[in-house]
Amino acid sequence: MKKKIYFIISAILQMISSVYLISKADTVYSNTLSSMEKVYSSFPVEFQNRLLDMMNNSGIYFILVPAIICIIANAIILILAFGNYIEKRRAFLIFLSIICIIFGSTTVSTILAIVNFVILLSMKKISEPDNKKEKKKIPEVKKVKYNNNELWSSIIIVLVYFSQFVWGNMISKDNILISTLVSICFYVLMFILVIVLFNDKIFNDFKKLKKNFSAYLEYDLPKYGFMFISFIIVNFLCIIVTKNATSVNQEAVEKLPKIMLLILSVFWAPIVEEVVFRGTIRRFINNNWIFIITSSLIFGFMHAINEYSLIDVIMTTLPYGVLGGFLAYFYTKTDNIANNMMIHGIWNFFAMIMSLLVSIIM
Repeated sequence: MKKKIYFIISAILQMISSVYLISKADTVYSNTLSSMEKVYSSFPVEFQNRLLDMMNNSGIYFILVPAIICIIANAIILILAFGNYIEKRRAFLIFLSIICIIFGSTTVSTILAIVNFVILLSMKKISEPDNKKEKKKIPEVKKVKYNNNELWSSIIIVLVYFSQFVWGNMISKDNILISTLVSICFYVLMFILVIVLFNDKIFNDFKKLKKNFSAYLEYDLPKYGFMFISFIIVNFLCIIVTKNATSVNQEAVEKLPKIMLLILSVFWAPIVEEVVFRGTIRRFINNNWIFIITSSLIFGFMHAINEYSLIDVIMTTLPYGVLGGFLAYFYTKTDNIANNMMIHGIWNFFAMIMSLLVSIIM
């Protein structure tokens, strides 16, 4: 009962502080803009300019959008608290608290969100009465011995995927039409190859995901929040070291046509990359930690391969390596490639939306 009252009060206070911020958006925006030079003076110049341009072009929306996100998140928390779903929806509430920490627009909102997060983490899982239906859990992971056909299929997928770094350098970047057509052919070929050679695993795992969707979702959400925060922190530190706000890989992606960006980011990459960097590697490495480290390093390096200097390669590999490490961890715990594809797809979708918003604003 005490927790219910606390979360109700916390949500109401955060919503009030966000509403107050919205009512004073013009003043807050002006004060934030004027204090930019002092607050961010120690940050890389490129980062300062990028943030300043975004603030100038977005206007008070720079203040309004995070505040609205906090209001929506706390409205959901309020509903769950009133409905006595705090224990039952603990994982989802942890995720919402992380969202409030990230987008906390006021000091009050951020502090309360952190307290929410700590309380939810310290809560013990409630034990269900014997007469109640047992709560669904994700299917137990069993050790699988792969046959030669599966191992050779994995080798073929990896070789074809990495072949792009051989033939890619042979195609002139000046001829945009030829370069685009070859790239499209590669994307289509890679997609077909993955579906054909990995079809049993993909379709069986999609069936498991569909059947146990709520269990997978409850398992994923808290860890998804940790993945989000870890990536942001590491990426932020790497930006300070390299003094670059975006990687070469990110710049290249942002130049793609929007429809192609949507297809590659939300559909192609989650399916193909999860098979290449998680599914195939797992077939050759049984040890969980060696698998996580290997998948993390290869995934991170692949996103940094086009950087211009060694320090840029390392600093770009780190944040993507964190992302790859979390995805590999998910795979060791679920052995479900479809679940990984869902997590990866949602991540890329939000990253794409944020990139599009920034490009529109700027």
